Amino acid sequence: MARDERPPRFHVGATLGPWQLLERLGGTRNSEVWEASRGDEALAVKFLRGRGATRYQRFKDEVRFLREMAPPEGVLPWRDSHLPERITPANPAWLAMPVARRITDALVNAEQPAREAVAAVRDIAFTLAGLAGRGIAHRDLKPGNLFRLDGDWVVGDFGLVDYPDKPELTVPNQKLGPAHFVADEMIDHPDTADPHPADVFSLAKTLWVLCVPGQDYPPSGQQRIEVAPATIGHWVGLPYVEQLDLLIERATALDPASRPTMAHFAAELTAWLNPPRERRAADLSVAAARIGALSEAGLRVKQLRDRRRELFTAAVAQIEQHLAGLVEKLATVFPDANHHQNPPLMSDFGHDTEPERIEQQVTRGAFGTNADSDAVTLMLGIGAQWIAEDDARYCAWIHVEDRYAGSRLLWSKAADSALGSAQQNKMLASLRDELAERLPETVEFVAGRLELRTDRERYANWSGEESGLRFSYPSATFAPFAYNDAGCYVVDTGNHRIRRFGPGGIELEWQAQGGRGTAESQLDHPMGGCFTHER
Repeated sequence: MARDERPPRFHVGATLGPWQLLERLGGTRNSEVWEASRGDEALAVKFLRGRGATRYQRFKDEVRFLREMAPPEGVLPWRDSHLPERITPANPAWLAMPVARRITDALVNAEQPAREAVAAVRDIAFTLAGLAGRGIAHRDLKPGNLFRLDGDWVVGDFGLVDYPDKPELTVPNQKLGPAHFVADEMIDHPDTADPHPADVFSLAKTLWVLCVPGQDYPPSGQQRIEVAPATIGHWVGLPYVEQLDLLIERATALDPASRPTMAHFAAELTAWLNPPRERRAADLSVAAARIGALSEAGLRVKQLRDRRRELFTAAVAQIEQHLAGLVEKLATVFPDANHHQNPPLMSDFGHDTEPERIEQQVTRGAFGTNADSDAVTLMLGIGAQWIAEDDARYCAWIHVEDRYAGSRLLWSKAADSALGSAQQNKMLASLRDELAERLPETVEFVAGRLELRTDRERYANWSGEESGLRFSYPSATFAPFAYNDAGCYVVDTGNHRIRRFGPGGIELEWQAQGGRGTAESQLDHPMGGCFTHER
């Protein structure tokens, strides 16, 4: 329902069907929209222009969508409609909806217009993502079709809506979509193009227009960040504005398959609106500010690669700073806690990626080890992969290495995001927080391991040679007394036996010579040596 310059077909005060026309709200070549009254109610009424069969069928499709398929929120709702078998000047087809305020008018008096525009487009993107999940596409997204109704941001004008089982009206080589906002594929082959990436393209263009003052139309084609006038940051000062510009760059890619989904687009705007509480010195905005200096048109491929490498380096620096805080927490339990620059990767990244697409991979860790020589080592790790182009993947893990019980992965998680995106900041902060939250239970696990294997000096008193070894053990009925490469040996006086726990926790029982009933004060080791109670 955009404004147009055509002379109105109808006039104020005219009566069309049950409606008396009060004020013209807008129109297109296919319809006019008027505020009109019927008895005591006033609604926005869309009247169909002309009588073409295709035009009328699209009008009927819009009515059907609003009546039968539209969600209860986020869409300008249907109130009434009239679809006559035969259209005449006295009996036109019409569709009635609530009177809503155009998004451009609603943002004029906003305290922070650009930020409010991002919030509005975020809400609209979530609505469109829900529709996309049901196979429904709008195909006519532009500022003139977005509104404010009762405090909510809503989408209107579904005259080009596409949904499953809808009659096919699109013909080859006939442009479909709003001028200046339409994706190339909807111009070149609208009958076969996927409308959902095209909706993402149009909404990204709409976001740019709503954020930049005095601009009615966006730049054409893909809006790359190295072309300064094509960025929001060139016109408006906003925190982390480079993240919005990177999102618009991806959303307006010429290849539809390279664009984010509508759900991802909405999530990215949500992340931008809710940045992490703590912004550390290694924030990505530092690297992005350097990249912003490379705003000359015709940026070479090498410079683009360098830009992505800097973003990845900044992400790794952010990981290192997150782990620094975890080292401090570990040090309260393990005094020797420290950083590990390149720990072994103990988790996967959630995807199988061809090795040739991996540009760079790094791991960083924080570890702590108990003080005795038979150490249990606790490792907290985060890994990062830079995949070809702007993709990045991350994983985090908690791993325990026990000399006798073997290694164990206690927890892991993988996630991915675009390099330099707002979601990357939130995702890395989330991995850091989850590692910190799981630290107490992990320390409890390590403590349990150590209780099974207390320091040998506490229990043992060795003397003599190996062949005639004598060993004193406390009167406790079950206590560890020795360790070697074969495992951990435990005295079980209640059953008059020696038990061995091998690597990986496998238990082997060694029966003492003489068996049950022999002198309780003496226990002979099957491999030689005599063990007696302490007196």
